[in-house]
Amino acid sequence: MIELHPEILRKDGRPQFAVLPYEEFLQLQGILARMAEKKFEDPRYGGFWDNLTAEELARRQGVKPVEDVSSLYGGGDPADWVGFDEALEESRERK
Repeated sequence: MIELHPEILRKDGRPQFAVLPYEEFLQLQGILARMAEKKFEDPRYGGFWDNLTAEELARRQGVKPVEDVSSLYGGGDPADWVGFDEALEESRERK
């Protein structure tokens, strides 16, 4: 990773531009050019045409089957859910 030393130019007290030393600009330009040439695919998901099985996707992503559904619950206070069931029921009745 290259270390950047930008000079921040401000207008009305707010950052407007970042000016880099020319050598750093050239390095950054080269990195961006090389990135544009590459086709990036996340190896955990495979390419579009790989047609991976669910088991292979899970293996690549390092996930395991859920053994306890409660492990999927997010954090929070049970009080956050007070009235949810009633609101859901009311919403369904309107349709």
